[in-house]
Amino acid sequence: MPPTKRNKVNQRIPLSEEKKQEIILDVEKVIFEEREYLDPDLTIEKLSAKVGVNSKYLSSVISEKYGQTFPNFINEIRIKEAVRLLTDKDFDHYSLEGIGQMVGFRSKSSFNIAFKKFTGVTPSYFRKQIRQLTTSRKFETVS
Repeated sequence: MPPTKRNKVNQRIPLSEEKKQEIILDVEKVIFEEREYLDPDLTIEKLSAKVGVNSKYLSSVISEKYGQTFPNFINEIRIKEAVRLLTDKDFDHYSLEGIGQMVGFRSKSSFNIAFKKFTGVTPSYFRKQIRQLTTSRKFETVS
C-alpha cells in the first residue's frame, strides 16, 4: 500500500543535535539579546520567522531544551524581568499594571496569573514584601 500524504507528514526527519543547538542559540539571541519577549504580540510563528525555522520544530526544541511550552517559556522570562523591576527602587513609582505591560503582558489579570504561577505569590504581595524588607533594612542601618 503506497504511503498517503498524511503518512508522509507524520514521517518527519528528526533534527540533528547540531541543528537543535543552532536553533537554541538563535532563539536565545532573539529572546535575550534583542529582548523580543517584551513584545506582547510575540507568538511561536513570529519567533520561528525571526529564527528561520519551522514553528513545529521550534516548539519541539523549546520543549526539549526548557521542559515547557512556548507560552510558559516566554512568560517565565517575562516574570523574571518583572521581579527584577519590582525589586529595583527606580521602578517603585510604576503601577503593577505598568510593570506587567513593560514586560510584555497585555492585561493586569494575565500578568497576575503568570506571576503567581511562577513565584507562588501575587505581584502586589511580592511588592509589599519587598517594600517591608527595604523599610526594615533602613531602620537597621539607622540604629
